[in-house]
Amino acid sequence: MHAIGDLLRAWCEQVEAGIVEVVGSRAWSELGVASTDVMAQVRRLIEDGDATPAAPMVLCGAALEMALRALVQARSINMNNLRPSLNGYTQALYAAHLLTKQDVKDLQMLAGLRNEAAHGHFDDLTMERAKMMEQQTNWMLRRLSDLQLATPSPTSQPTP
Repeated sequence: MHAIGDLLRAWCEQVEAGIVEVVGSRAWSELGVASTDVMAQVRRLIEDGDATPAAPMVLCGAALEMALRALVQARSINMNNLRPSLNGYTQALYAAHLLTKQDVKDLQMLAGLRNEAAHGHFDDLTMERAKMMEQQTNWMLRRLSDLQLATPSPTSQPTP
């Protein structure tokens, strides 16, 4: 019994020294940053009367991309030559049976809004759309957080 205790103590010391990483801890950290820090900036921009709607929309996209990347990394999902992007991570997570078809549709819609904002298509961007995107992004970040917490199941299938 003492041998196991010594082994666990040595492992803890390695984790604290940064030699060994607790599986998923970096993903947890990135998901936390996306959910709190980035989305707090989104809220401030939406409340700022002088901000363009594009700014919070681009940040929503960044928060989603960070969370998706964290989940892909935490689950050691192979990207299979997909580009490391919001859409690439979405496709990889769907192929791994972690996202549903509806999740994919929601993420594609959010990616479309982010792309409009990021590429200067400002004509259709309003603060109302930015607020809607913030709400949808927060909902999706909660969904991704739940997936992060769930125990991986090799037999799980996407729901239609």
